Amino acid sequence: MNEDGSPLLQQERPTQQCFRTGLPVAGSLGIQRSDGRTQWLRVQASPVFAKISNQDRRKGKSPEVESVIATFRDVTSEREAMQRFELAMKAVRLGVWDMDLVSGILTWDEAMFQLYGLEPSASKRGLQFFESCIFEEDRERVMRTFELALRERRDVSTEFRIQLPSGELRVIRAESKGFYSPEGTPLRHVGVNWDVTLEREQELRVIQASKMSTLGEMSAGIAHEINNPLAIILGKTEAMRTAMSAPELNRELMNRHVETVERTANRIAKIVKGLRTFSRDGDQDPFEATKVSEIVNEAVTLCNSRFLNYGIELYVASAPMDLMIDARAVQISQVLLNLLNNAFDAVSLLEEKWVRLEVRTVGSQIEFVVTDSGAGIPQPNRKKLMQPFFTTKEVGMGTGLGLSIASGIVIAHGGIIELEETSLNTRFVVRLPRSQADSAKHVA
Repeated sequence: MNEDGSPLLQQERPTQQCFRTGLPVAGSLGIQRSDGRTQWLRVQASPVFAKISNQDRRKGKSPEVESVIATFRDVTSEREAMQRFELAMKAVRLGVWDMDLVSGILTWDEAMFQLYGLEPSASKRGLQFFESCIFEEDRERVMRTFELALRERRDVSTEFRIQLPSGELRVIRAESKGFYSPEGTPLRHVGVNWDVTLEREQELRVIQASKMSTLGEMSAGIAHEINNPLAIILGKTEAMRTAMSAPELNRELMNRHVETVERTANRIAKIVKGLRTFSRDGDQDPFEATKVSEIVNEAVTLCNSRFLNYGIELYVASAPMDLMIDARAVQISQVLLNLLNNAFDAVSLLEEKWVRLEVRTVGSQIEFVVTDSGAGIPQPNRKKLMQPFFTTKEVGMGTGLGLSIASGIVIAHGGIIELEETSLNTRFVVRLPRSQADSAKHVA
């Protein structure tokens, strides 16, 4: 039978074609075994020509095919494995592409066209076609990632958005491997794409739930942080009422009261702004140049009172006012707040209770360092720290998602978060590029 299951006529068999044409023929066929199973064979048929005399050769006669030598190789297991692979790819909508960097030809399989909502067409499409398929806001970053991978001869791992013909935005995960000549010249990049929109939406819901849980843990401290200035405002309001009832208005005193009320109201506004900023979803925020000091202050504002109420010293080293970073500020504040809250939980029952937040500049990178008075993380737990749902806290005291989410945010910024194992105390370091132009790892 043919590969599609239809009967293979005798004259179409590779051996018969070889007899008829006098040319080598390769092909595949299936045979029905006596036990009912189908066995698939790869056939290579080569002609053997009869000898002819020199006289016949001079007359222009061609030698006739005397016989055919055929080799048969059992490819049943390979065929079944390929069928399972194709079925698995269809199940996860995994598209495969192959970019010939010498000829500039980009080949997509059928699943790629389906993934991008396009009609299958000729495969002779270059890198510009792929670039045009990427959502405009992500295009420059993704192409920069690809170009840097070619220059540094490494694989690509990234995410980006595409816009279907219907206008719907989808998130695509892309992984590819490069092939290079011995001299290092890029030859090919072969990769896969798949749709991760649903996973990213689920992750966003988990992140939001984690953020709300974090705010719940800090609610007592935030309430205290707001109640104190409210009490000051009420006290100053009463003092101003008393001053206005005096026979002669003391303008200097009134100005002092007004300045205190204004300063205190601004303090409350700053806390509320931090709450509103932290509680919203910042995943789709653009990467913008932001002052590092503002990111640090927003995180500290939300947890400072909690530390004070429990007698935990929080040391915050001032970041240079002109130090900038390309980032989604809301997300980086969340990472810092998570690390500070983890440090709070770790030292709250210790005799020596302190937490320190520092900012360092190392070349083109910025480091946020959170150290606490704890004696470090036990060796068996270190490799599990970034795993989702892993926690060393008591039941009901943590979700085990904080560090996992923080790690995802940092990786999306082209950075890394790690435990500094050489420190005598527990110390986490978040290392981020100052500029996204310096990072080829960051994803949409």
